[in-house]
Amino acid sequence: MNEIKIIGLDLYPNSNYRISKDTNGGYGTSNIIKGVNLKIINKAFKVNQFTSLDLIYLLTIFSKLNNIKIEYHRINNLDSLPKGDIYFYNISIVAHEFELEYYKHNLINKKVFIVGSWSHVAKKFYDSKNTYFFPSPVESISTSDEDLKKILNNQDFVLKEEFTDLDNNPLPDWSLINKEFRPTHLLSGINQNIIPIRTSIGCPYSCSYYCTYPLQQGKKVISYSAENLIFKMLDLSKKMQTKWFLFRDPVFGINPKQRLEILKVLGKSDFKIILETHLRLINLDEIKLFKEAGVKCIYVGIESADAEVLKDSKRKNEKENLIYEKIKKIEKNGIFVKGMYIIGLPADTKKSIRKTINYSKTLPHSMAQFSVFTAYPGTQAYNDMIDDVSEQKYYNFNQWTPTVNHSNLSKLEISNYLNKSYIEFYLYRPIKSFILTFRIVLNWLY
Repeated sequence: MNEIKIIGLDLYPNSNYRISKDTNGGYGTSNIIKGVNLKIINKAFKVNQFTSLDLIYLLTIFSKLNNIKIEYHRINNLDSLPKGDIYFYNISIVAHEFELEYYKHNLINKKVFIVGSWSHVAKKFYDSKNTYFFPSPVESISTSDEDLKKILNNQDFVLKEEFTDLDNNPLPDWSLINKEFRPTHLLSGINQNIIPIRTSIGCPYSCSYYCTYPLQQGKKVISYSAENLIFKMLDLSKKMQTKWFLFRDPVFGINPKQRLEILKVLGKSDFKIILETHLRLINLDEIKLFKEAGVKCIYVGIESADAEVLKDSKRKNEKENLIYEKIKKIEKNGIFVKGMYIIGLPADTKKSIRKTINYSKTLPHSMAQFSVFTAYPGTQAYNDMIDDVSEQKYYNFNQWTPTVNHSNLSKLEISNYLNKSYIEFYLYRPIKSFILTFRIVLNWLY
């Protein structure tokens, strides 16, 4: 049998901002701030574009087949097409127009497998008879040699008959891509790679109303067992020569038994972990376990300080007094907390946004992230608001650009509030920002 070359294709338009194709349930995000060239800042800190974990996972499971050669290519111009037999094409909403133009220019007559949750919506744009679409979640695909060969021979996608855990799934092998393209993170240090993995997939929460993660992974929570996960992390850590891991679960630790088991096993390792979870899933008496497990930063969604705004968006938060108490205790244990907020939720007003910005400054988390509410195609929020969606360019569905005609706020007002939120949280509090910077540098050294 002749060698088959599979090309993992990743398209990024030339821009002055960073694109992450793995965030936002694989739809991707981009950190656009008007008037600021973030490309220079990102280059200074060696923060690179962040490809899809789904793509790396698929390259990983196919790399074990005999006579298969895997290559990863990052492309930013229309005239570059690496030679290959089969193309795994990673698509996203934040680079949609460029990706589609490249596809029509180069891939229309090639054998192409589309990767990415955005394909649930974008499938209508990719209509070649030689184009196939990987199902979601990608972990549900059977990884037997026979079934993987069937996929390459155009027969069918064979899904696992019993899909109750992830123990038979490999972790994505990021060593398959060139070192300069491997993910980095501000907390891991300028020259240190970080390994994105999922300890579980699926999210059952009601905020799927506007969240895209269930489109990528479904609502059923499926996990690795603790021992199996750590064994695979040890192997990947050795291969990648880094102790840093980024848990890309939509919500880490939904299963309390699995959460405790993983934290306890991690406590016996020397890994350094960044994860995202819900404050309702962190018990005060468990916080020490997070510290002992090597957790360095926890992202928590707070979204809004207004109860009615949250209710309208089908979002449930921890009780207000416990939000403060839990964040304070986590930070006291030396773990960074990043509070994540949304500006311009459907029921937001000037008063509720001002309340949220002020609230973010009263909480003891050291970092904050503010994003613009975005009604994503494929979600119920988009279906409900379709008459108000005014943005025609998909790449502007990036959590930084207002895309709907809001009933209470103009697009300019939403953008101004977004800018104010960052300015007030970081620039108007120079002492706190200096302490944060100092702690980050210490984190690089130890």
